[in-house]
Amino acid sequence: SKSHYYRLLWECCRRWAPRLVVEIGIDKAGSTMSLAAANPEGKVTSIDIDEGSCLNARRIAAEHGLSNLTVVHSDSIQALEALRSGPRLLRIDMLFLDGAHDFVHVYNEYQQFRKHMTHDGIIFFDDIHEGKQMEASWDLVLDPKVELPKAHATGFGVCKVNQFQNCPTLAEVLPHVRARF
Repeated sequence: SKSHYYRLLWECCRRWAPRLVVEIGIDKAGSTMSLAAANPEGKVTSIDIDEGSCLNARRIAAEHGLSNLTVVHSDSIQALEALRSGPRLLRIDMLFLDGAHDFVHVYNEYQQFRKHMTHDGIIFFDDIHEGKQMEASWDLVLDPKVELPKAHATGFGVCKVNQFQNCPTLAEVLPHVRARF
């Protein structure tokens, strides 16, 4: 159930106290609120292309006094460009990928955001077994990874970023995976 992975995200944020968490995909804001509430000293940036999801997350955060949450209404890769153009170097401690569930989006987000992770950064992937495209994305994660099958019915995965491992670009891997779906 969703509550399993909300609890997992909450516990990880509470225990590791990341300085910056980026979440891609807000939906009803359950994970968003778990991430923000667990570590009030850290910053959480949640990104979604759906305006309604963003408005809902802002409303809930305001109702609960969560001032450490920034909600960005944007495409994730465009949001990354905006985050990178800020005055300080972008270093993400924890990333949660739960946006569009197709290979191009998921792998591109993994590859692009991974470049901005801290040396000991953690990336969570939701729904890794929700179809062939999600499975292909998860298969191509080169970082040390583990599946947590009880965290979510359609699969949940976690990887620890290995900055010494180069990650192939979307253009490099796309011709090899198209036949899978």
